[in-house]
Amino acid sequence: MQITRVTALLLLVISCMSVPEKQPVQALQDLVYAERGDTVLLADVFLPSGPGPFPAVLLLHSGSWRRGSKARMRLVGEEFARQGIVAVAANYRLSPAARFPAQIYDCRDALRWMRSHASTFHIRPDSIGVLGYSAGGHLALLLGLSGNEHRQEFANVKAIATAGAPADLTDLIGNPMVSDLLGGSKGAKPQVYKMASPVSYVTSDDPPVLLMHGAYDWIVPNHQSQQIAAELKAKGVPVEYYELPMGHVRTTTGFNATEVAIAIDFFKRKL
Repeated sequence: MQITRVTALLLLVISCMSVPEKQPVQALQDLVYAERGDTVLLADVFLPSGPGPFPAVLLLHSGSWRRGSKARMRLVGEEFARQGIVAVAANYRLSPAARFPAQIYDCRDALRWMRSHASTFHIRPDSIGVLGYSAGGHLALLLGLSGNEHRQEFANVKAIATAGAPADLTDLIGNPMVSDLLGGSKGAKPQVYKMASPVSYVTSDDPPVLLMHGAYDWIVPNHQSQQIAAELKAKGVPVEYYELPMGHVRTTTGFNATEVAIAIDFFKRKL
């Protein structure tokens, strides 16, 4: 069990590390992984060079559950593939047109699709993790932790990594993005708020979890990650917490080399 606070010195060390020669990456774009009536759900797959099989990670984008797409994770997916990890960046339905739990159903289908196409994409089906930023981090936690209710089906979630992730939606009352996702206020839908909160699902047999959070995040306060880190640690689950000297925007948009390097190192160790 590890709870770590990353300092500016460590960030400097990471930024000064020698960068290995970039390896070629094959990108397969706009593959259909599920359909919901007239809605087609798409994924991009980033493949390392070589025959494999490789560990794999499902990438879930940010956007407050109501905007964004898999395109936000393209650079992240390419870097994972260069490091020998298959990356699958998936779209999911957005609110308010699609209310929770539609998003988690989509993520589960993406995971099933990865497993059913393991031979096609050279994936080791027993070495699949999930990474999400912000709203995608919330879904990553929910996907991996609520898998306890479907342990046989989701046993292939071997590690979870997040950045700037909401972990307890009951603590984000008055947030219009949360009420859009859940279809009402906490007062009107207390059980839905609890059901949508990853912290509600922590158990002793959860997979290892990496939590990254900006120290100056005013959109999703860092105590969200601190709270679930403490819950996981209390249950004996391996957890790593990195507090980075940044806010929420840098944590969840674009390509942040420090976060990606930390996540890749985590998945290499855990997958």
